[in-house]
Amino acid sequence: MTDPTKARLLEAAIQLIIESRDLGGVSSRQIAGRAQASLGLITYHFGSKENLLREAIRLFISRVIGAWGSAAPEDNDPFQTLLADLRALCGLIWDHPRVARASILFDQEQPGPDDNTHQTIAHLASRIQAIAGANLDLAEARQAAQSLVFTIQGSFLRAGQQDWPDAGSRGLWLQKLAEMLIRGPSGNTR
Repeated sequence: MTDPTKARLLEAAIQLIIESRDLGGVSSRQIAGRAQASLGLITYHFGSKENLLREAIRLFISRVIGAWGSAAPEDNDPFQTLLADLRALCGLIWDHPRVARASILFDQEQPGPDDNTHQTIAHLASRIQAIAGANLDLAEARQAAQSLVFTIQGSFLRAGQQDWPDAGSRGLWLQKLAEMLIRGPSGNTR
């Protein structure tokens, strides 16, 4: 992104989204004020406030996905690395439930190869392939990653934050879910 005003608008929107308890409460005036830009530049660069918020949410989550590698365990065990990424995904959902909900719903409304869900699936598919090696081709790894992501998203959307398990219970649930999908009921890597 080369336009500094557009970048400032996106950063301002991200900050306000994170600070807000309600996405609907983030106004165009707040975004423009935080970015030190005129109100009309939101329409000029993004077409609408909704498009700006959608792009800001995608950028925020994309940054989080890009940082997942730093949470890998020191022993470089591929399964533990996958679990660290899944815990990071659930942590993101827990820490920013409104952003997560909006991202998931945006991706469902307008799916595309660069949306957050597809980025997450692609990232996790590479982790799953590292676990399974020659036992799983890329298409099968993507299917397993889709199952993980869609299960996590669906559980979050259905349960809401109040009914979602605490971090310890989530970790155990994620481990069992990943083991079942990747290693199968027998515990052997597929």
